[in-house]
Amino acid sequence: MKKNKTVLYLGQNGFPFGMAAVQRQLQISKAIAIDDTRVLVVNEKGIHSSNVIIREKIHASGTFEGIDYFYASGTPLYPDHFITRNFLKFIGWFRELVTILYHGLFKNLTCVVVCTSSLSKLKYFWCLTRITNTRLVYDYVEYFSSLENRSIKTVDSGKTFDTEFYKYTDALIIISTYLEQHVNRMKSKKPYIMVPPIIDFEKFSIIDNKPKESDYFLYCGSTYYLDVVEFIMEAYRKTNSRDQGVSLFLIVNGSAEVRAKIQDSIKENTTIKLLSRLSYEDLIGYYKNAKALLIPLQDNLQDKARFPFKISEYTAAGRPIITSDFGAVIDYFKDGETALVAKTGDINDFSAKLSFVLENPEKSEQIGRNGHELGLQHFNYKSYSTALTKLISGVHT
Repeated sequence: MKKNKTVLYLGQNGFPFGMAAVQRQLQISKAIAIDDTRVLVVNEKGIHSSNVIIREKIHASGTFEGIDYFYASGTPLYPDHFITRNFLKFIGWFRELVTILYHGLFKNLTCVVVCTSSLSKLKYFWCLTRITNTRLVYDYVEYFSSLENRSIKTVDSGKTFDTEFYKYTDALIIISTYLEQHVNRMKSKKPYIMVPPIIDFEKFSIIDNKPKESDYFLYCGSTYYLDVVEFIMEAYRKTNSRDQGVSLFLIVNGSAEVRAKIQDSIKENTTIKLLSRLSYEDLIGYYKNAKALLIPLQDNLQDKARFPFKISEYTAAGRPIITSDFGAVIDYFKDGETALVAKTGDINDFSAKLSFVLENPEKSEQIGRNGHELGLQHFNYKSYSTALTKLISGVHT
């Protein structure tokens, strides 16, 4: 059925397969598409290996869960050859430009949604939307100035992406209370809505992959968060989990060098297992069969500002969550009721939460169910369809 409105989603590469950024693209797109709107995700260039392309059935263009997408470079593959890579990068830039101008000038484009950490790219998209008389809605998900150093605890008062980006937007989608407060401190007059990490609960419910292993705690994240991985391993070693036959599974994707470092640190501990590159269905299977799902936060600016996408996935899995009393977590979760919330950075308290799960299985199961109900209310993509539709249409005030 032909839809009456069109939204372009720009600034990310990899759709429809990837980690948090791509998953957020998907869920926001699905929320927008409920209201008779076609969403077209434009990937400027390919970033995937041939193995991922084959396994996940990624095409140069297609439709995934009702969302259209295409690779402007002509392929989802990340080429090994330098000349080929740069040639396709130019092709991708040109075809992305043509797509924006064509839809903006001739197809009555409703708006573009952008998520990028590059101020120059945001300015570029902003200029194109001025030419096409189109709204630009920016999805603000990180305090980007903190990404280079996870030890940073305070806001940089100088000119950075985080102090300049809002000038090149018509409206904002904001992921956390901290980022909302940051935007308000800049006295921005731009309309915005709060959209935390969201997920498709119905999709989760029908995935029934079961891993061969059982009796394990689980963490899923990137090699970028090595400090979190090391914290979790130390907390696990302080428990008597090994004596009870309960393992720790670490699903960590990213740098091969960092993964090798993690593997080296656990080589003598047979109850800690490092996994990566799972299919989405297998990943969810591991979530849904864990004793508890772990997502500790650290005392730094990045963790204060962000809202880990894994938390929404964890609630959809219905397992007890062990996290920290920091950042956006305290806006939603209550210790002992909807999650097990440890003191931030307190290795002994986090370890005690792991032990609680082992010693109180029935109470832990109830906490997992309560967390699932909370997720249905706050992290279900369908809950934000009306607000997002108003925002992209310029109705939001």
